[in-house]
Amino acid sequence: MYLLFFFLLAGIKWCNWRRWRDYYPTILFFIIGDLLYSCLLYNHQLWAYQEIFFGVHILRNDLIISLIIMFLAYPSTIMIYLGRFPQTKRKQSFWIAFWVFLYSSIELINLKNLD
Repeated sequence: MYLLFFFLLAGIKWCNWRRWRDYYPTILFFIIGDLLYSCLLYNHQLWAYQEIFFGVHILRNDLIISLIIMFLAYPSTIMIYLGRFPQTKRKQSFWIAFWVFLYSSIELINLKNLD
């Protein structure tokens, strides 16, 4: 959850909030996909969120953490990614590689915190 604050601050700083309607379908796609996963595979989840730093007593439930991620992290991430997507192929490649590295690093940090 501590990374959620990073995404929110980044969203406030780098999102183009005037064009939120342009990104709305993509945001809904992410949220609906995650909700479908959560509902259809409720008893057979591939992973579970575990709060270890902030709000351990507040964010006990995996559902609450999932909803917070869906409605706060996804919109800010999508708006940064799509709002600043470059025009040239070379810059697009670097932009995609940067986001793959960013999210892979986040997964690695979360994996290390569970050990």
